[in-house]
Amino acid sequence: VLEHVQEPVKFLKEIHRVLKADASFFFRTPTKHHYVSLIGRATPQSFHELCANRVRRLADDSHEPYPTYYLLSDRKTIVKLACLSGFRKTELKFVEAEPSYLVFHPLAFLLGVCYERVVNKFEALAGIRANIFGRLQK
Repeated sequence: VLEHVQEPVKFLKEIHRVLKADASFFFRTPTKHHYVSLIGRATPQSFHELCANRVRRLADDSHEPYPTYYLLSDRKTIVKLACLSGFRKTELKFVEAEPSYLVFHPLAFLLGVCYERVVNKFEALAGIRANIFGRLQK
């Protein structure tokens, strides 16, 4: 949920404060350079509220999407702010999974699968994969 954090340094410092010595904080967050995040950053919150739950085929009574900021959504920023917040070790793994946002149409889903295969094949494309799995160690 790091894409929803509005004050990343304050957030990370609080996590660091409450962790025991040598404990870890594990997270999963989208990368800001993935096509879903790029669309999310380029469109207003009102668009997300109108479309996001429909595209994901969620029930009509599902909660509206939370605002996103993407302030902790790339390697360089996470490493820098984790260090500033007192964490001694940062481990990040970038993963592209199934294109679940594209299930609304077979062709869109097929294109998403092709994208997934290409970006997972080449490590140079890790920064545009959908997800960051991370571990920050105190």
